[in-house]
Amino acid sequence: MLNIGGSKYVTFWSTEDKGKYSEVKMSSSTKNKDGEYENSNWFARFVGKAHNTVGQLAEKDKIEITQGGIKKYYDKENKKEYYNVVVFDFEVMGEGGGVKPKANQDDFVEIDDADDPLPF
Repeated sequence: MLNIGGSKYVTFWSTEDKGKYSEVKMSSSTKNKDGEYENSNWFARFVGKAHNTVGQLAEKDKIEITQGGIKKYYDKENKKEYYNVVVFDFEVMGEGGGVKPKANQDDFVEIDDADDPLPF
């Protein structure tokens, strides 16, 4: 798991396929000491398995980065530091923080319960 901006989960916003990798816009939020949320916006490079599966995501999906890293670069000419987030794998999160199952048409079963009363 990779915590970004102090958060276990990130929100996916959009992606741009660059051929061998994807550039992804995402965000994270954490509560500050006053109990208010502080938001951070990130750009990440999805490679390997993450690049191959990023197409399954929709805007505002929550994901947990299960394999990734952050690398710091220093530009000597401009005397600035840059950080690069690289994601190798992730899991899509469902309601309540659990892993969101991938639906398959074969997983659905038609139930005819018109004659049965509801149990509640």
